[in-house]
Amino acid sequence: MIAANLVMAGVDDPRAPQAGVRPEPPPPARLRDSLRAAAEHPPMLALLAGTVLFALVHTQMFTALGIHVTRNLGLSERSLGLIYTLNGVLVLLLQWPALSLIERFGVGRVLVVASLGFALGFGLIGVASGLGGILIAMAAITVAEVAFAPAHQAATAAASDARRLGATFGLWPALSAAFLHPIEALRYE
Repeated sequence: MIAANLVMAGVDDPRAPQAGVRPEPPPPARLRDSLRAAAEHPPMLALLAGTVLFALVHTQMFTALGIHVTRNLGLSERSLGLIYTLNGVLVLLLQWPALSLIERFGVGRVLVVASLGFALGFGLIGVASGLGGILIAMAAITVAEVAFAPAHQAATAAASDARRLGATFGLWPALSAAFLHPIEALRYE
């Protein structure tokens, strides 16, 4: 909203190219090239591996959680809606405080603590016996999710070649579609 208002007010974008100066276009990106570049850069490779593992767990919050709470705990679809409503409300409320945490404690620490928060939340799902326990677990997962997402993006940008940020950020959804969704589907076959 602020950026849109600044554009509408006619404020120049400080990143916009100067008149007559054309920035050098980034090299074309292919998935194979992006993976090779990541493999040659150990911090990016570690971040990529951690991202795949984290995403594998994170996707469980959607399909697997719904199946678990309705089939195994006997909760209604209405209760499931309440669980996801809590997630949505907390995401909205915690975004600004999460950015403050990242600024205060740093990207690396927040990534570690948020990952542990996810582990705690999913552990709580395992021991929950009803709606109250699942709501507490969802709150823990959501706090971790809201802290993890911007810290992960900052870490990705810092570990990436600045000329290939689009390719780097495109790598995560490509890997998710290629590996995580089929794994999720196989679990319930």
